Amino acid sequence: MPEVDQFPITIATGSAGTDFGISTASNNTGDFSYIGAPSWSTNGANGKVHIYYSNSTAMAELTTISGPGGNSGFGACVDTDLSGDILVVSSHSNVHAWPSRGTTSNIYIYKRTALDWSTYTSNVIVGSPSGSSVKGFGLSISIAAENPGLLCVGSPYENKVYVYDI
Repeated sequence: MPEVDQFPITIATGSAGTDFGISTASNNTGDFSYIGAPSWSTNGANGKVHIYYSNSTAMAELTTISGPGGNSGFGACVDTDLSGDILVVSSHSNVHAWPSRGTTSNIYIYKRTALDWSTYTSNVIVGSPSGSSVKGFGLSISIAAENPGLLCVGSPYENKVYVYDI
């Protein structure tokens, strides 16, 4: 059996009920980690992704990206490319009670323009191409490892996977 290194750091958000850690992603070297907290809520924003930087001895939160509000479930699923330069976040408000709760799912694509994520560009894919009422769109997301310009988005209620050129 191959040896597994265990990272001895535990990350705590300090507040219960945020669903912190429901989704996680890291780049190929493990120095950037992205952690979703889709039930985090304050001042009308809903959902958050925490961005961490780590080395072999410590881990520090660089920043957070908050959701668009309106019970969005932002951070329900996250993925990153091998370099950690692109972050993809699904926002579906039906994280716990789908399909009976919430609104249409969206996919948010962020590309960092600074190493510490202090600045970035963003785009959004609004709902499933099949129709704005489809729930579960973005329940799974994946950036292609060998071609980070391709994004797969699962939509289980449609029994479909959409592939986007990002």
